Amino acid sequence: MRPSLTGLGHGRAFVETAIQYARETLHADTLRATIAAGNHRAIRVWSGLGFRETQQFQAPRTIVGSDTIVVLGNGR
Repeated sequence: MRPSLTGLGHGRAFVETAIQYARETLHADTLRATIAAGNHRAIRVWSGLGFRETQQFQAPRTIVGSDTIVVLGNGR
């Protein structure tokens, strides 16, 4: 999402559109999101859509104030 649009309540619709695209165009059923641990808003949006943390790993550099990456999956 364009940074100027973050924090305005568009996150859920943005993620739902991405999920719909992945399912319809890419025929993907199992999905995952890789998010910097410091990006609490993104983690909250994806979690609110049923995605759960499956793993964490160290990033080679700091991203959004964190060097930890969280992987969320839909568990399908």
